[in-house]
Amino acid sequence: MNFTKPPEEAINAYEKTWKIEIFFRNAKQELAITSCRSKYKESHKEHIEMIFMAETMLFYTNCELNEDGVVTLTYSEIICEIISHSHRISQRN
Repeated sequence: MNFTKPPEEAINAYEKTWKIEIFFRNAKQELAITSCRSKYKESHKEHIEMIFMAETMLFYTNCELNEDGVVTLTYSEIICEIISHSHRISQRN
């Protein structure tokens, strides 16, 4: 390890790493990345791609819904809001 860099650089590096850790934790815990039971490598790859797409869309939605950064919704809450909103739109038509 190189300890000659200023502490601010270490903090910035840790912040970036932490965001990646949170991404993978959410993919495992809330989006069930480990639940693919297929025997085929291609199916696992597609499952992971879909999980990462869902993770990205949910993260973006959370950012859009909480521009002030005060309230952070769980993925379950976001999905419920999306379903509820879609239901309200379909009722109008």
